[in-house]
Amino acid sequence: MDDEIELDDKKEINFIFKEFVNKVQQLLIDGYSPLAIAGVMSVQSISLYKNSMDEEDFNKMMDTIFAEAHNETSNIGKVLH
Repeated sequence: MDDEIELDDKKEINFIFKEFVNKVQQLLIDGYSPLAIAGVMSVQSISLYKNSMDEEDFNKMMDTIFAEAHNETSNIGKVLH
């Protein structure tokens, strides 16, 4: 059961996701740059992770992200259709 997300957690995640998507869509409609939006999202995400994780786990995660971003054989971030 530890590996499963509880129903309340799923509801919270779905609510946050919908709110976030709506805000991003509105920013795009308002003419903001997709790259600026993505940059702010990335910085905010990293900040949330850094403040919520212990230093060792955060550094491991960042190392993994960096390695995957520079791995030419990685499928992460590639459009596969």
